[in-house]
Amino acid sequence: MQIAAFDADELADGSGTAAITWISRQLLESDHRMNPTLEVDRDLSIQTKTFYKPGTGSVGGWENSEMRSWLKSDIKPLIPAVVSDSVKSVKKYSTSYDTSYKWIENMETIEDIWIPSCREIGLSYYETKGPVYSALFTSLNDRIKQKKDAESPSRWWLRSAGNGTCYDFGIVYSNGDMNSYSADSTRSVAFGFCM
Repeated sequence: MQIAAFDADELADGSGTAAITWISRQLLESDHRMNPTLEVDRDLSIQTKTFYKPGTGSVGGWENSEMRSWLKSDIKPLIPAVVSDSVKSVKKYSTSYDTSYKWIENMETIEDIWIPSCREIGLSYYETKGPVYSALFTSLNDRIKQKKDAESPSRWWLRSAGNGTCYDFGIVYSNGDMNSYSADSTRSVAFGFCM
């Protein structure tokens, strides 16, 4: 893990900020998808109206994502108790789509373990709320991550819904640049928490 910021993330209980924010230096050994393939519902009473199912594609965003559930159920228990006992719940913001394909810019969730957003790694054209970890992410090179003992960098997920489509979430490419990618693709994961 590496320190991303001091006193940057707002505590969920409103009592101030978390002292330290951490983000994994290396990617997890296990890859994971953000969500299953986008599923569509058509309202039979309104033939022309299309609705999208939350928890598929980027509909419902980070809050309804399979990735979020996986981090809490499978990854969080792997954090040693000496660390996890000090983890604080904080407010996090991310972009999302609702079921009618409406863009939501700053969806707020309460998190104890999470993956970074576009804004947090210095790409502020998605979310407009929340911290920017500018001391850690100063250039494209600072966003390059790889797995332990890997020969080359990998692509890794961001919790921000994709660029203009409810199929995608943000992703950091192996060169440190960012774009969006289909939520049902299996990619690498860098996670974070606050203490």
